[in-house]
Amino acid sequence: MIKTVLLFQLLLIGVATSLQAQTTSCQSPNTRNVVAGVGYPQLLQNEPNPFNSSTLIRYYLPSAISNAVLKITDSNGKELGSYRLVNTGHSYVNVETEYISSGVYVYSLLVGDKVVDSKKMIVGQ
Repeated sequence: MIKTVLLFQLLLIGVATSLQAQTTSCQSPNTRNVVAGVGYPQLLQNEPNPFNSSTLIRYYLPSAISNAVLKITDSNGKELGSYRLVNTGHSYVNVETEYISSGVYVYSLLVGDKVVDSKKMIVGQ
């Protein structure tokens, strides 16, 4: 079950660019560091990091994936929020952290029940 949590306000902002199969990497601001044309999901480091009030988490989902979730936890593993990722291709989520304290948090990309990748983000004051 996907739940909405007020601690994190997760907003799907939009889809980035379409890709050509021959392209090996994308350099546009919306798809930086993502390998183009891959057949597997990717999770990128949030930008900026560390941050104070909001950050972008970029990801890539192949078109065959329909059950992906971005989950955010504190350093003890307590889930603070999760968001169903409905856009395939290159996209990103804007995370606003207005109501949480400074510290280290973990965000994970899950496909089905499997964690594909996890990364750390730092919230400052």
